[in-house]
Amino acid sequence: MELLLKLCTSPVKAAYGDVVSQKLADEVTSRHKQFNVAAAAYALDLAHGLGILNENNTWTHKGHLLALNAKIGDRGIEGEFQLDAAERLTHFRLFLEADGASLRYIARIALAGKKIPEDHDWNRFAREMFNDIYGAYLAVTSDIADRLAIRKELDRLKAPFAGKTGAHKSYIHLQAMFRMGLLQRTDHAPQREYEVAEGAGEGLNALLRLIPTVSALEEIVEKGRWSAIAAEVFHVGRGPEIAPRALLHVVAQIYRRISETGVPLCSLSTLVDAVQIDLMTSGSRLLSKDEIVVTLTGLQKERPKDVRFHVDRRGRLAFVKMSEELTEQL
Repeated sequence: MELLLKLCTSPVKAAYGDVVSQKLADEVTSRHKQFNVAAAAYALDLAHGLGILNENNTWTHKGHLLALNAKIGDRGIEGEFQLDAAERLTHFRLFLEADGASLRYIARIALAGKKIPEDHDWNRFAREMFNDIYGAYLAVTSDIADRLAIRKELDRLKAPFAGKTGAHKSYIHLQAMFRMGLLQRTDHAPQREYEVAEGAGEGLNALLRLIPTVSALEEIVEKGRWSAIAAEVFHVGRGPEIAPRALLHVVAQIYRRISETGVPLCSLSTLVDAVQIDLMTSGSRLLSKDEIVVTLTGLQKERPKDVRFHVDRRGRLAFVKMSEELTEQL
């Protein structure tokens, strides 16, 4: 996702999917890994699913967040897979919102002391996972159209997966948790197994405790409380509270990096998420979304000509624009 975003797409220029896929295939291949255009197209679909690229293949607010924290060098592909703390938190934020139900299911299975998959049966594991997730959503969904769509998926799952289908549907979730340091992977040729990573048990237990149901997950996503979950899962955000002036300095630094991409307005969601990740990786106490927004609105009252907010279609604060003079001063 980081290679796709920073080397194959743009924050402001649209691109055709086949062009982006070819670029990604070339980038991965240059890092000594076989990777064809079809695989790159699947990765592009994942980027759309995670919400980091829009239909024109330009960066969304989540894409800007990933770009802020992505670390890309000239290493081989395995070297690129080594994520630092900021990258782990960023990917956790993306996957929690896009596929948090899968993270919950895998955490529950792994904490039960089971190797994933049991008996090396990927098709059974994937089928059971999707049955569990769709069943959980069906139990809490009242919208008729949504219920029909979920029932259709459950009907499709009555036929067992065949071939490598189960593995392909499972790897993306398991590998994500492995790269984040939540699972450990053992290879037994030609198979692989996953289990709880050393020291990650408490974090996975926190994930299940704080997100006991899919309804709780959807509420967390809706209210933008992902960072509170991340702080418990990764044991961060528990240091001293950052001073107000230092907080504004962080805000200004991140704002300038976003504005340098050429976007006319800075997404408030990107700015808040990036500030929270900075706090969690710098040893400071995590501030909530509301606390950071209050700080920004307070700054706007002091400097109304230098800080301007823009709202979305629902009238909610969605974008912010700061003057260059103010960001330099901060």
